[in-house]
Amino acid sequence: MNRTSLKIISVLLIVFSCIPVAWSQTNYNNPNYGFKLEVPEDWHVYAEIKDDPVQNHAIVSWGIPKVYSEIDKVSVENAISIIARKKPELKSLEDHEKFEFDRLKSILIKKELIAEAPHKTYITNTMINGLVYKSKSVIMYKNNIGYILTLTGTPGTFGLNEAKFDLFVNSINFFKVDEANETSSNVVIPDNATYKLKMDGSDFYFDKKANIPKIVRFFSTDSVKIKYTTLATINRPMNINDEMVFDVTGHYKIVGSEIEIQLNEAKDVLDSTLVRYSIKVAGQNKIFLQETDKNGRHFDYWLELIHPKGE
Repeated sequence: MNRTSLKIISVLLIVFSCIPVAWSQTNYNNPNYGFKLEVPEDWHVYAEIKDDPVQNHAIVSWGIPKVYSEIDKVSVENAISIIARKKPELKSLEDHEKFEFDRLKSILIKKELIAEAPHKTYITNTMINGLVYKSKSVIMYKNNIGYILTLTGTPGTFGLNEAKFDLFVNSINFFKVDEANETSSNVVIPDNATYKLKMDGSDFYFDKKANIPKIVRFFSTDSVKIKYTTLATINRPMNINDEMVFDVTGHYKIVGSEIEIQLNEAKDVLDSTLVRYSIKVAGQNKIFLQETDKNGRHFDYWLELIHPKGE
């Protein structure tokens, strides 16, 4: 995947394209978070958490047909997202607004309030992995739920999609949640499945001192094995033509929309034995992840299924 194809959700980098005539529509409904709408059939969901009982939020992002950017000289897939939050400590529109911008502060370059009514609306510029994005975010508070609706694009595509985003915002039907009939959803990883960890379309996770392809296998016993193949060790130099393979074992657990991997050891491979990712969506063949480092920076990954029942 081209690095200009945007995929972000917790920072929530979400991108769009120009306005086509929507002949066919697809219904989307989240009864636990009180919103439903119709979207064109050529939009595809690439990240979704229906209901995270730990973080008390729901997330959905759609990828939109690519458009050509005269600035970037490449076709870019844009996207739109909805984040809905039911955090008990957030009791007003202002609370949700502050929470959202606190979450984005590590990547936020600039924000500008462009409207107070009918909805509070911001234009923001952010930087992720060295790339600059432009976003439009609408913040709402309805029925004790906060909503962040976001369009994110490259500087060369944002203007092509703004009108489409405005139509999207006005098309959403918000309703009061019937708490007695709420449904729960949990992320499930298939037993004995083997995945390859990928980032920005590459098979490599980029470490400061090494490019490390990672193969991850999850076992039915809640144990995990990660295979690293590297051309350089983390803590000591070696010939660039040398290759070393590390097998690291441990255990994993899923809590809401987060997966936590506790490794038995990580000498010469990782800085820490504890790895924690936010799961953005668990599909049939891919699991999209996001990691936040100690400096608050966000990194997107995904696990791509190689073997459904082992190596």
